[in-house]
Amino acid sequence: MQKKTLAFLAPPFAIARFGGRVAWCAAPIGTVWMSAIVGILIGIQGDMSTATREPMLWVIALGLAIWAVSSVWALMVIGGVDHDVAHDADSTLEHTVHAEEDELDPLEQIRGMR
Repeated sequence: MQKKTLAFLAPPFAIARFGGRVAWCAAPIGTVWMSAIVGILIGIQGDMSTATREPMLWVIALGLAIWAVSSVWALMVIGGVDHDVAHDADSTLEHTVHAEEDELDPLEQIRGMR
């Protein structure tokens, strides 16, 4: 299944496929996605206070809006990962500065002053 299709249907699973540090984003996205599912199911169940138990369309619409938020969030994370993997000039991975072996630790210098 393609990444974008999976991001619309099940956003946390689309993120979890990448693994590594990106998988940490799957939990908050999954929480938002599950709240959308619960909202849609409660809306379909209907209003318990009426005799007809009609579906609550505004709750269903709110659930779909929350689902859209989680899908857009997942697409943004996937786009960021693809951007970093491509090693473009403006990717965050290209601007990461790694410490050199001979570089002194500034905190070690402060600890030595005690």
